[in-house]
Amino acid sequence: MSTSEPPPPETTTTTTTEPPPPTTTTIPPTTTEPPTDEDSDGDGLTDDEEAGIGTDPTNPDTDGDGLVDGDEVNDTETDPLDRDHDNDGIADGIEVFDTGTDPKNPDSDGDGLVDGEEIERETDPTNPDTDGDGLDDGVEVNVTNTDPLDPGDPAGPTSTTTTTTLPLDPDLDGDGLTQSQEGEFGTDPNNPDTDGDGLGDGDEVARGTDPNDPDTDGDGFSDGDEVLDLGSDPLDPTDPGVDTDGDGLPDDLEEEIGTDPEDEDTDDDEFDDKQEFDRGTDPLDPNDPGVDTDDDNLADNEELEFGTDPTNPDTDGDGLLDGDEVNQGTNPLDPDSDNDGLTDGTELDIGTDPTNPDADGDGLGDGEELDRGTNPRDADTDDDGFSDGEEVNQLGTDPLDPNDPGSGFTRAGLLGNQGPQPDDGDGFPWWILLGIPLLGMLLIVAKRQQRCRHCEKDITKQDGVLIDGTPQDGVLVDRDGSHECADNPDGKLHELKPKWQTFNGKPRPDATHV
Repeated sequence: MSTSEPPPPETTTTTTTEPPPPTTTTIPPTTTEPPTDEDSDGDGLTDDEEAGIGTDPTNPDTDGDGLVDGDEVNDTETDPLDRDHDNDGIADGIEVFDTGTDPKNPDSDGDGLVDGEEIERETDPTNPDTDGDGLDDGVEVNVTNTDPLDPGDPAGPTSTTTTTTLPLDPDLDGDGLTQSQEGEFGTDPNNPDTDGDGLGDGDEVARGTDPNDPDTDGDGFSDGDEVLDLGSDPLDPTDPGVDTDGDGLPDDLEEEIGTDPEDEDTDDDEFDDKQEFDRGTDPLDPNDPGVDTDDDNLADNEELEFGTDPTNPDTDGDGLLDGDEVNQGTNPLDPDSDNDGLTDGTELDIGTDPTNPDADGDGLGDGEELDRGTNPRDADTDDDGFSDGEEVNQLGTDPLDPNDPGSGFTRAGLLGNQGPQPDDGDGFPWWILLGIPLLGMLLIVAKRQQRCRHCEKDITKQDGVLIDGTPQDGVLVDRDGSHECADNPDGKLHELKPKWQTFNGKPRPDATHV
């Protein structure tokens, strides 16, 4: 039996959140005050204040985002060292002066699309429903696959419901593999990087590496390090070669750059060879990078370059040393590098990724998950088959209750006991389409007007109906307001048809309620 084809290779990984492509909108010119002795660049911050913050006292707009440093510190409260504070793909100045979006909120209108993506799609990042069709732009793009710029697609807001737009074979953790494919490959459907090597499961399947083994070729370098850092082949045990001293640099590379392959710190300056190699300092010069006054693994001259405090080992107070932040890719000047509501140190403590705002790929930020009590490392906290993001953002159900949504809508009911089926060779699991006619029939049955089983009249329930002079609740009455049925051989009252009676008058076996 053939299995469904994996998705094509992705360029992004679970440990790195790539913002949308930057917009082509021109950064607005900055307006400054006349320079003074205390404020050389006229940006509203004294030179002493800039030294403390790490901004350039001779450049009024250090990060080049169109906002002067003083305005960022005192007005917008954005980072004057980060041109895109919320990582939404739009520079802070453009958000303030052009798009009207919030430079501190990557999704200003809360529709499920970040502002930069909305600009690229030409939807309105300040209006959650650009075309006014009753569906948020994010739902149209990510769920219904309809055009968020066309109010006729879908045909009106009543043409679909949140319970029928969920995929039958979902990708709960956003790693590029559907739930059935994760079962085929033995990966965790609630963890986008099952083996924790820095490559998403779908990416590994497409590359041919083992998503359940962090070091597929057994050469001592993880698949993620080989692909993302060393540029070597994660399927070739001889590439990049042996690393005798275990410093992260293969012996061949150490011989090429002149370091000792049997000494992890060739120049004995307390900075490992790989650390120096990655940062661009000389691993053969004990005076480069130089003195580290606060013992934070970042030399004083490097701290001046990064804007951190050479006398404070944790400049941003997030619980991580400045040097460790530089090494792992977090911002030593921002306690919450990925803007998910959790400090970088807290993320390492709980096992989430401080550079990825949604570690489990379920559509909820890590900080939001902690607030709600869901697990930011498990895409489906209550194991009910719906990701936490689906339950919160689409179904409105409780992601902590495995019985909610319960039998009202289940993927298992729609899919039955079908396992992975053979495809047609093109990689698309066409067997999924078999569930669509069933779904249509269930919706038709669910929406049919209730009728009396005897007289076939349309009926509804009403309270306070007088029967023999006594008001009673929940009585079935027809459109004439009468509760009596002349065709009922057992009494006078209207009675419902069996709820799940199907076409041709035959009862439906094992019907799934929707």
